[in-house]
Amino acid sequence: MLPTSLLEQANLSPGQDIQILCLDGGIALCGESSLDKNELRYLLEQLQTASELASALPNEAGPLIQQLDQFIQKGVRDDETAE
Repeated sequence: MLPTSLLEQANLSPGQDIQILCLDGGIALCGESSLDKNELRYLLEQLQTASELASALPNEAGPLIQQLDQFIQKGVRDDETAE
């Protein structure tokens, strides 16, 4: 059972179906989506890369996380316009 406060921070509702992505050193929770296996694999690779970069450059982790967020948002927008 996941803590309600954690779900609320992720804008997920208790009892909502979620996808749990496990990677080396981390777990990501996503609202149920239509991501296929290849898209999930790509997302995990991006998260692992970000984690590696953040741990290698601890003083610059904040800006790196912001850049990753911008990259992911751009990918989402590009994907939505491609459909």
